[in-house]
Amino acid sequence: MAEDNKKEEGVEAEKKDQAVPTATETESKPGGAVAPAGPVADGEYNPKAVKTAQAIFVPVTASYKEKGSFHDYVDAIRLDFKKDYGKTKIVNWSVLAIVLLLSVGTVVAAFLSSSDSGNTWGNYVIWPLFALAIVGFVVYLIISSSLKKKNYKSIAVYLDRWAESQAAVAYLDEDGITSAQYSCDGKVRDIDVINTHYWARINAIDSRNRVVTKFLGRELTDTEISVSVPPYSEFVKDLADVKVVEEPQEKAEPAALEAAEPVKEETKKAKAKPKAIRAQDVGAFGKILTYDLKASEGNVLIVVRKVSDSYLPTHVKALVSLPALARELGPDFVVYASSLEFAEAVLSAKGVKEELQGLVDNTVLFDWFFAFNSHGSYFVFNYSDDIMVLPVYVTPASDKLMEYATDVKHALAVFKSLADNKIGA
Repeated sequence: MAEDNKKEEGVEAEKKDQAVPTATETESKPGGAVAPAGPVADGEYNPKAVKTAQAIFVPVTASYKEKGSFHDYVDAIRLDFKKDYGKTKIVNWSVLAIVLLLSVGTVVAAFLSSSDSGNTWGNYVIWPLFALAIVGFVVYLIISSSLKKKNYKSIAVYLDRWAESQAAVAYLDEDGITSAQYSCDGKVRDIDVINTHYWARINAIDSRNRVVTKFLGRELTDTEISVSVPPYSEFVKDLADVKVVEEPQEKAEPAALEAAEPVKEETKKAKAKPKAIRAQDVGAFGKILTYDLKASEGNVLIVVRKVSDSYLPTHVKALVSLPALARELGPDFVVYASSLEFAEAVLSAKGVKEELQGLVDNTVLFDWFFAFNSHGSYFVFNYSDDIMVLPVYVTPASDKLMEYATDVKHALAVFKSLADNKIGA
């Protein structure tokens, strides 16, 4: 009974969570485009109408511990799925083989009968074989349809177990986390993606595997997302006009804007092991964390840890670029803010700089950004298939599987530091 109540609460919470943005959250643009309200309100997004399954949220449990470790659990559920999926394929191919055998038998009988003009035995063989082939084909279609539905159900169960185990490892043992719930059908609120104020234009937002919880009493969400955007090259000319705030002695000109185009330099790690180049219209493919901690009106900060093919921020018209502050974080950072003073205030909060530096790019986490503005606090992590794709043929190594949970810990530490230091409300 208690679990049913929790499910109902989760559904009601998500109904509110999925509410259409109100006029106070967005402003309309010609042609149906939507722009986020606030100090940087020139972004565009044309949402598509998509009919999706109703998200039913249930509590996250630590069922993965039944196998001793997260890796062993993922390996076990992968093998369970692969075994069931393999059985359906065997049945499917076996029935198809019988149908093909009957069809070939019919053709062979017809050929032999036609070559033996003195006998009519073929008539007694061809038509029964042909009839059996037709019946077999109908049976194959019925069985194939049934097995396809069974496979869809198996995939749904596997995805559910995978999503819950990821959420459990990332959140259940964290101090300050309460009432963690998840749904594979849960979708990110479009307004949350828009309000990161990272992309000047958004073409499409897709999402799944949503977690809703409370962290230190504030709403926290975590959702898998894919964000489609125009190619970065469309914005380079506009970005060249962004004001650059350097150290007083350097006084760099706008033409020297460090983030005016995607970083071209190669790190030693990139040279040693080059990564696959992402499509130019992929703005994000990974996880988005949203936290209900808001900066005062007009204050904006975007911190990016970039790699060679990162999609850098384009929604920066009213911001300034801070290359000197970015270099203090590391050679692969980009920082935009409403002002140098606000950026320094955030990054000087206890532990924030160290936690951001701890989020390093590797074989699993490609790159990431942190956004903090009057709408909330956001982390977007772009991941490889080790995190984003259901493992079928092989289970990723333990350190790869644990990367997402490790990154969440860094993000929670940043949120906690900002809240503790009363930077935001």
